[in-house]
Amino acid sequence: MNKSILNSAVMAAIAICITACSSGGGSDVAGIGGSGITSSGTITGFGSVYVNGVKYDTSSSTITIDDNPGIESDLSVGMRVTVSGSLIDDSNGTATSISFNDDLEGPVSNIQPLPYDTTRTMTVLGRQVVIDSTTTSFDISGTLPGPFDFDSIVDGNLVEISGFLDSNGVMKATRVELKATNFNHNNNTVEMKGTVENFNFPSFNIANTTGVTVDVSSAVIDDNLPGGIVDGAFVEVKGTCSSANCTTVNASKVE
Repeated sequence: MNKSILNSAVMAAIAICITACSSGGGSDVAGIGGSGITSSGTITGFGSVYVNGVKYDTSSSTITIDDNPGIESDLSVGMRVTVSGSLIDDSNGTATSISFNDDLEGPVSNIQPLPYDTTRTMTVLGRQVVIDSTTTSFDISGTLPGPFDFDSIVDGNLVEISGFLDSNGVMKATRVELKATNFNHNNNTVEMKGTVENFNFPSFNIANTTGVTVDVSSAVIDDNLPGGIVDGAFVEVKGTCSSANCTTVNASKVE
């Protein structure tokens, strides 16, 4: 084989691998598997569903919302979703499935007062969260009264957050949904994701959070956790807070 042709082929293969196989914390990524693709990213529009600059035909899609069956109208701009399907070209594809799971749900505390340019920070279950007036979408669950937006979010709101973690463990919110105007620890559930650290049964902490301990003494442990809960495992915790300030989350499920 001509050496220049061989070199070109090798470089092309490397480029394809870099494009298809690389991923990083917080980045929208797509991986090619077989004849299809799996793409993780933020919904930016509808009329079909737009993710990572690709318009996906959803006429035959299965929609899953927090592990429950859903429909396309359950999806919203700002949700970070996983799309499985196939690409027609660089900007069009067909989705066979779209799944959404929120990244954090809990009461807002320590929110910065206005004005703070286009960004504000707040704490949710011990994790610092950044909201941006230009890139974060805001929504209201059900028939709750508004307004709810960058200017009106306050301490005590129960919110569901979709977003990604930066290298410091700070959540950059792409969507914030108001679940309750006033958090009630006796009635409202919370959710958090992250890496287990300081595990000493029955409790552990989530990395890059402060002031919150997870108690698993009454939790159902998912079978997909090999060896059970150990330091370094990435987990999703669902449960309730033992008090209004949520210093302890009593887990009902860890997966």
